[in-house]
Amino acid sequence: PYSVNWTNVPPGRYTVSARTVANTGARASSTFADITVAAQSFNINGHVMDNTGAALGGIGVSLTNGTPSTNVTTDAAGNYSFSGVAAGGNYTVTAAASGLTFNPGTATFNNLNGNQTADFNVVRPDVANGSLLISEFRLRGPNGPADEFVELYNNTGVSLTINAVDNSQGWSLVSLADEALRCTIPNGTTIPARGHYLIVNPTGYSLAGQSAGDNTFTDDLPDNTGLALFRTSAPQQFTSANALDAVGFSGATAQYGALAAVYREGTPLASVATSSAAEQYSFIRKLATGLPQDTGDNAQDFVLVSPTGTVGDAPVQLGVPSPESSASPVQRNAQLKASLVEPQQLSTAAPNRVRDTMANSCGGPNCALGTLTIRRRFTNKTGAAVTALRFRLVDITTLNTPNAGGAQADLRALTSTDVSITTSNGLVLVKGLTLAQPPLQTLGGGLNATLTVALGGPLAPNATVNVQFVLGVQQGGNFRFLVNVEALP
Repeated sequence: PYSVNWTNVPPGRYTVSARTVANTGARASSTFADITVAAQSFNINGHVMDNTGAALGGIGVSLTNGTPSTNVTTDAAGNYSFSGVAAGGNYTVTAAASGLTFNPGTATFNNLNGNQTADFNVVRPDVANGSLLISEFRLRGPNGPADEFVELYNNTGVSLTINAVDNSQGWSLVSLADEALRCTIPNGTTIPARGHYLIVNPTGYSLAGQSAGDNTFTDDLPDNTGLALFRTSAPQQFTSANALDAVGFSGATAQYGALAAVYREGTPLASVATSSAAEQYSFIRKLATGLPQDTGDNAQDFVLVSPTGTVGDAPVQLGVPSPESSASPVQRNAQLKASLVEPQQLSTAAPNRVRDTMANSCGGPNCALGTLTIRRRFTNKTGAAVTALRFRLVDITTLNTPNAGGAQADLRALTSTDVSITTSNGLVLVKGLTLAQPPLQTLGGGLNATLTVALGGPLAPNATVNVQFVLGVQQGGNFRFLVNVEALP
C-alpha cells in the first residue's frame, strides 16, 4: 500500500485517481469518489485590562472584515474569543467602551493563516479636559470657613458617567493645600447632559434650601490655594496628565512652588480677604454665551460676585451664589425658545418692552430711575411636560459690572406680579417672576440670580407661557440682559 498527502489545498471538490503499471507495461487505473476539502478556520483570542494590569470584564470587542460581522464581550477575567474565523481573510479586531481609550486602538490580521492573539490595554478615560468643569465655588460664607461648596458642570451634550480605569474608586476633588482628596465621585455616577453635580461641606453649608448637595466633604477647603478635579482617586496619580479642571489663586505659587501649576489654569484668581466670612460671595464661571466660559485662564473665566456688591472692602459685581445639583433644572435654551408676546410690534416696542421712567415706580428700592419691563412668550418644545421653569441671569449690566466704555446702565432684577395686557390676539395673561432667595438680595438680582415662574401645573408639549422680566433702573445707559432658560420635566 502507498499513502499520499496533499497540503495547502484550497477549499473545494476534487477527484482523486490512482493507476498502477504492471511489469508487462499494461496500465490500470482506479478513480475514487469526490473528496471535499473543507475551508480552514482559526481562532482569534485576547485579553483586555486596565493600565494597572487588572482585568476588565464587560468590554465590547468586535471582529470586522470590511463590515461589522461579530461582536463579543469580555468575561470577568477580561478574556474574549472569536472561534472558527475563516482563513485567508483580512480582519480587524477593536475593543471599545464608552469613556475609555485603548492601546492599541485596533489589531489587524491580513491573510489569516493561523491562530492569533490581540490584547488591549486601557490608556485613560476618553474624557477630554474641560468635559467636566468646576463651574462655581466658594471657600467660606456666613457660617464660617466650613460654609463652602464646589459645583461641577457637565460641559457636553450627553450624559457623563464617571469611570476611573486605574483601579481606583472614581474621580476626585483635591485641595492644593495638602494634596488631600476631599471628595470622590464614585464610579457609575451619571451627571446629566449640561447638568450639575454639587459637593458641599455639610458642617457649614448654608444654601441647602436652594440646592442640596450630591456629595460631601468634611475637611475645610483652605482659602486662596487651589482646587483640581482628577480622573482618578489614587493620590499617586494626582498629576497634570490626569487633571480635568483646576482653579487656583495668585498667592499659591510662592507657597507651593511648581505644584501650584497643577491646581490652576492660566492666570490665577486674586486672593479673597478671609475676614469676609459673613458674606455670601461666590466665584462663578462667566456664562455670557449661555455656556460656561472655558478659555483655560482662571482670571478670564471666573467672576467674583456678591449680593452686596462688595467682598470685604473691595467692590465686586452684584450677583449671587446659586449652586446647582444633579436634581436642579437643566439649561433648555434650544427647547424653550422665546418669541414676542405681541408679534405685530418690534421687540423694543410696547407691550414687548416698556420703559417706566417714574422714580421708584417699582414700589420699593432699587429702581431710582424707574423700571424696564421685558415680556416674552416661551414655547415648550422639549417633547415632554415641563414641571419647573426658571431663568438664570447670565449677563447683565448691574452694580460694578466692568465697563468697556461709554455710559453703562445699572439694572437690578426684581420680583414682579401677573398682569393682563392687550395684544392683537386679544387679552393675554403675562406671568410675573419671583427672585429666588436665599441668599437675601436687598439690592435686587444681579449676575447668576434666578427668576422662577409659578406654572400652576405642568406645561404641556407645545404649550406656551408668557412672562415678564421687571428690571429696576438705578442708572441709565447702554445695557445687556441675557438669561438661560432652565427647566425640569
